[in-house]
Amino acid sequence: MIPFPFFPDTSEFQSFESWVYQSVDVNLCQRQELESLPFLTPEQIDRILANRPYRNWEDFVRRSGLPLPLALSLKPFLRFGVETIYYSTFFRYSPKGGPRLSSKVSVGKFRSNVYFGSRVAFAFGYGRFNGFNLHFGNLTLASPLSFAGYGGYYYGGWGFKYNIFSPPSIGLSWKVWALKVDTAGIVGGLSGKDGGLLVTKEWSGKVGAVGYFRYGWIYFESALSNSSYGIALAGNRRGIGFKVSYVKGERFWKEGTFKTGYSLWFSFGVGSSTLRARVSNFRKRFSMSVLGEGYRLRLDYYQVPRVSMRVSHVEAGLCVGGVWGGYVTRYLWFRAYSFTQDGLEFYEGSFSSRYFTSRKGLRVAAGLKYGRRFGFEGYFQEGEWNVSVWVLLSGDQP
Repeated sequence: MIPFPFFPDTSEFQSFESWVYQSVDVNLCQRQELESLPFLTPEQIDRILANRPYRNWEDFVRRSGLPLPLALSLKPFLRFGVETIYYSTFFRYSPKGGPRLSSKVSVGKFRSNVYFGSRVAFAFGYGRFNGFNLHFGNLTLASPLSFAGYGGYYYGGWGFKYNIFSPPSIGLSWKVWALKVDTAGIVGGLSGKDGGLLVTKEWSGKVGAVGYFRYGWIYFESALSNSSYGIALAGNRRGIGFKVSYVKGERFWKEGTFKTGYSLWFSFGVGSSTLRARVSNFRKRFSMSVLGEGYRLRLDYYQVPRVSMRVSHVEAGLCVGGVWGGYVTRYLWFRAYSFTQDGLEFYEGSFSSRYFTSRKGLRVAAGLKYGRRFGFEGYFQEGEWNVSVWVLLSGDQP
């Protein structure tokens, strides 16, 4: 089984937390669902959408134009349905985090999605691609480069997204028009895949606007209020991408990333291996990975310098303030850490955990899983422990 890109050692995965348990129907999904998948560029998404429908996985690989390593890493998250009933229910429980339930149902053109956990969200929709949608709960309305709402991994695409940090809200969208009202204010306007204009007003009185457009593989976004402004530019083409932004003044909308900064990244094949690198001043980040058949080497700067290596099922790594090693297979994983420094963030679980923050001392973690159907994982660290059990039920019915 091909590992998920950039497998553990940092909090890389947290951007995908809302989607990692949900599969995407390539033939019926909306654009923002594809944008939520890891490492797909706008150019690749355009090609996937233009060539729909796909008969099966082999047809998708042949006609989507994706590099095979990328297609294989996405395979667990893709379906190729028709006008059928689809259901997906994910449940997780841990003594520390409590219960979490995420359920998606699609019947023809009707769709619904329910989330229950630390916050609650509901969504109902009609239409295959650009229909009517009604949302309740903790949601954001995001612009592509995240001046309004929050972006995805590189830039997140427009649309409503679940966000546990957002206050309760009501959202409504029809084709490219969208509106959201919550306890902090109101945001709405035109939010299409190639351009849009969102106007924001907080109940405290702050008013602003975010405009964006896409030209080929380039995204441009600007923000303006009576006390601040910002501009951002991003692009991703043939494995090379960038994002730069400049802002002046205070943010005028509570959600979003209103910061000056840059990110540069690339990914391309070298013989039988793949080389990936990223440098960013957002959270002071640098990473470079070499992935080949049966191995992965990674150099990383995230809070402190790190280096990690995985050969077959054995992995090991070290950084300023810690050392770790483990054993990972398709069905189980085990990892032990020794820390001499507090406050370092690591992504721990193989499937359903988020990141954790280091504490001085020894930490042991392990997990079992069976495909994407169910699993068990937990950790122990100097008197503190937690376990998590999760189950995923999904399928199609004619």
